[in-house]
Amino acid sequence: MASDEEMLDVSFPRQYMSLSAMGNPLSDDSTENLLGIFPPSNPRNYVRLSTIDPADNESGERTQIPISPGSEDGYKSLRRSYDEYDTVDWVKDLNKDSDRRARMEQRAKYSFLGQLLLIWDSSSGWICVGLIGALIGIFAVMVDIGVSWLSSLKEGVCRDRFWLNQEQCCWSYNMTVFSPLYGSLSSLNSTSSSPLPANSTTPLTMVNVSLTVNSSLPAASNLTSTMASNTTTIIHPHIAGSGAQAAFGFYSCEQWYSWERLLTGHDGDLSHFGAFILGWIVYVLLAVGMAGLCAALVYFLAPSAAGSGIAEVKTILGGFVMRNFLDPWTLIVKVAGLILAVSTGLCIGNDGPMVHVGACCAKILARFFPKYGLNPSKLRELISAAVAGGMGACFGAPIGGVLFSLEVASYYFPAKTLFRSFFCALAAAYVARALNPFGEEHLILLSVNHDTNWHFVELIPFAILGACGGVFGALVVRCNRAVQKFRRKQCANRPITYLLILTAVFSLIAYLHPDLRVEEKLFIRKLVSSCTAGDQEDLCDYNRLPEGGFGNATVVSKTSLMGSFPAGPRMARGIALLFGALLFKFVGMVLVYGVPVPTGVMLPSIMVGSILGRLMGITVEQFVVTRLTPTSTFYRRLCKPGHPCIDAGLYAVVGAAACLGGVTRATVSLVVIMIELIGGLSYSIPIMVASMFAKWTGDRLFKGSIYDVQIRLNNYPYLQFDKNSNKMANSFASDIMHPRFGEGPLELLTENSMCLEEIEQLLQHSVHNGFPVVESLSSRHLVGFVSRGDLVKALDLGRSHLSRRYHPSSVVCFTDRAPVQETLTPNVFDGCLPLVDVRNIIDLSPTTLTQATPASTIFDVFRTLGLRQVLVTHLGRVTGIITKKDVLRFLDDC
Repeated sequence: MASDEEMLDVSFPRQYMSLSAMGNPLSDDSTENLLGIFPPSNPRNYVRLSTIDPADNESGERTQIPISPGSEDGYKSLRRSYDEYDTVDWVKDLNKDSDRRARMEQRAKYSFLGQLLLIWDSSSGWICVGLIGALIGIFAVMVDIGVSWLSSLKEGVCRDRFWLNQEQCCWSYNMTVFSPLYGSLSSLNSTSSSPLPANSTTPLTMVNVSLTVNSSLPAASNLTSTMASNTTTIIHPHIAGSGAQAAFGFYSCEQWYSWERLLTGHDGDLSHFGAFILGWIVYVLLAVGMAGLCAALVYFLAPSAAGSGIAEVKTILGGFVMRNFLDPWTLIVKVAGLILAVSTGLCIGNDGPMVHVGACCAKILARFFPKYGLNPSKLRELISAAVAGGMGACFGAPIGGVLFSLEVASYYFPAKTLFRSFFCALAAAYVARALNPFGEEHLILLSVNHDTNWHFVELIPFAILGACGGVFGALVVRCNRAVQKFRRKQCANRPITYLLILTAVFSLIAYLHPDLRVEEKLFIRKLVSSCTAGDQEDLCDYNRLPEGGFGNATVVSKTSLMGSFPAGPRMARGIALLFGALLFKFVGMVLVYGVPVPTGVMLPSIMVGSILGRLMGITVEQFVVTRLTPTSTFYRRLCKPGHPCIDAGLYAVVGAAACLGGVTRATVSLVVIMIELIGGLSYSIPIMVASMFAKWTGDRLFKGSIYDVQIRLNNYPYLQFDKNSNKMANSFASDIMHPRFGEGPLELLTENSMCLEEIEQLLQHSVHNGFPVVESLSSRHLVGFVSRGDLVKALDLGRSHLSRRYHPSSVVCFTDRAPVQETLTPNVFDGCLPLVDVRNIIDLSPTTLTQATPASTIFDVFRTLGLRQVLVTHLGRVTGIITKKDVLRFLDDC
């Protein structure tokens, strides 16, 4: 049965009303005036409460219950009280759904319409998750297109087609490669003047190949004449890339106008310093403007759209209600804000926000499927599937998305949810691929050369890289926690100002770095790519000795680099730039995560890991090339003919997995996501080794992922604790339950001896959301349990006294046993007043524990069964009750 509080949170069709606009949500066990027989001070406090079970009340009759602000303990601080959240009773809801299903099956035996309704009920889940996945895929494509266009807008604009980003603009025209520091390097002329589609294989032509030739070698003249007669090679647009390249170089075309060129007529190189400064200013102003617009949207329209969203989704899937977090307005602001936030160039990924977007889609579409919209536990099955779809659409990794939902986000994940999550992720990934305008190259984030084999001895540097990733993750989590605490104390009243200053500073620095100006995905692809003989990048500058005997020759070729060589003179500059980018991204992740805009942490972690891995790969490669003799057995095992000894791009992939694991503490889902990102299984073992060492090291240095820290910072009600704590080991049910010894009597209902007026008075003076039913107050032998909302509905207590069906002196019967005559009033005994039969609302099999039950067992019971409360007994007598919030408060003290 759906909990009454969650019923208020679900946006119901037609007669049902959402409580999302209320300022004071209900509490399941400690909010005063839940029944609220008292007159409220504000008419706005009246809300509509849904029925106990919509299937049992087809008339759609609603109960009006006033509530008043305030909580049991008057919690007043930046941290939220647990009383602000409502709890879902998984067992009760799933039992109600089973009863509803049984009634439909019974009706289907005698009615053709019933059979059709049963078929629709069985297929509605698959239809719903398919629609959720498709909607997530559409939003993912919208975000990708918007980020690409706004990121290019900071650099310039396409003259004739302003709606195209830089890459798409240059696909349609002749392309030229510029380097503001060193002048024009080469020109790229398309073979056709017609626009190229995203997946086009039409080649471009690259000319002007530079050579440093040793003229004393005999083959020099032959090679020179050959290269002079044929100085072109075939490359493709996605190989050429876009954005700023090494040495401040970037790919552009005549139709693409940088702001410097558009405003001054000069390119923004160092020879035109004024144009360079003007482009710098425009870049920073646009970034700050995007950040300000994003912050304003979130701050004024939908504050719930701020942050990653994974911590909140974990809390919701853990069985709690967070109001306003999944409504349509939050979805709109989240998508628009995500596009603006990522485009600013800050260390922001779209992973967490896409999970939040998926959860919003699930909540919105559940309105049209009452099976899910009116049952909070079933709704959470859709949200679990939506998490898989959001992660799958974000990275193009549907299987990894399913495992991420299972390992990181979900609380209750049965086999049925697993299958539907897989289908949702499949639909999201398919729609994202089908609608993606940039071609399939953009769907594989970490594309590496699968012809390169790794060696068993490389597991040692892979393990070291994993440990480094764990250290990095622990530092990020610990430092970010300190920054968020400082920000909440010092910048609580100036969140937008803090964000604007942060954006301005980071944009000023990023503009000077050739790799930080581009999209993060482009920089990551550069880091994980293997060097070829024609690469002009600093990281691919080697002292090569090709087969003609020529030294220091840079030859454009379609073939990969054969063998490994000592680093060239420009390699040091590339390494220095990587160290600068590493420091920039680390500081950015620490300062940015948690700002009041949509933020994600996975893509920045992948970038930092790629930088760290590339540096490690170069180090290992140069050690092998310069320190080992070519005649040694070890060297011959590492260096096979026709292949490089060490692939630095592979190390970048492993480093990305290590840092991602250090921040999120994921293992299985992380490995699968990374395998899907690189598009192959060849490197599964290195990724597994790195992820395991990252988790071991990270947990040793700091317990918990960045999502767990976010939950603790916001005081979200999520069950997580350390079983090894001394207080947990020495505590029992009597230490957690209420009332404790000396706190007063437990509020009880008797099965057949209380009149309606007595129950109404009990509800007025009680703050609990449910009550044990006993045989009598003297025996206290347990009969069952009944919730407050069920009593309010069944006894018409939400109505005025004139419209109620029962007399205040009528006896309420919770069981079929006859009332005791001594307890009845004369009018009832004479038959003048009818008995009130409420047998259908009592739970005759509540979960019970004894006072001597260990605290660790209580935690496991709540976590595995998804209970809302358990009753505590001693020798068969009810002595107390433990709610999920009681467990949370106890864990806070451990």
